[in-house]
Amino acid sequence: MKRTNLKIKIIENNLTQKELAKRIGVSSQAITDYINGNYNPKFEVMKKIAAELNSTVDELFFTRS
Repeated sequence: MKRTNLKIKIIENNLTQKELAKRIGVSSQAITDYINGNYNPKFEVMKKIAAELNSTVDELFFTRS
């Protein structure tokens, strides 16, 4: 399942996937995979993403859009 909320939050925060990836220490391909639902990041990475996007892990990864 695609994670539309994650993609929307990246855009709302005026970031690119590449910028977000650099900030949290993962590859830009990993961000793409998270958005496309190819795999789930570890919880520690989820928390870093949520902090960068001023959001919650639940909103980004567990709430349907």
